[in-house]
Amino acid sequence: MTTTVLWRATSVDTRYFGRGSFWTPSRARAEWYTTTPGFGGPAVYRTEVPDSASILDLRHDPWQVLGETFRLDRDDYDAAPDHELFADLVPVLASSGANWAPFRIGMDEEWIRLDDQKICR
Repeated sequence: MTTTVLWRATSVDTRYFGRGSFWTPSRARAEWYTTTPGFGGPAVYRTEVPDSASILDLRHDPWQVLGETFRLDRDDYDAAPDHELFADLVPVLASSGANWAPFRIGMDEEWIRLDDQKICR
């Protein structure tokens, strides 16, 4: 079985991996968040997403997918960046039954958790 490896920087004391948490397939990007005040934290965690996981793929044309799946229209939302809107829409995205929603921020890829199943030991 093949998997996608994802990384997340967060605090050691209040680490959070559940619904709405952001992950990246780039360890270097996760490590960048270890020194970014207000984001991430000093510890980097790893998980693997099996190819059999349910994915709501928003990497190529997210608003077309959101329109077809949920009848959402980008024009109905303010000028907030997509990643902030996706975080606000987690309950809606999760209603698709997907576990993860990968998307792009510029050239970088991020994944947002849509469930609370245990993923890290």
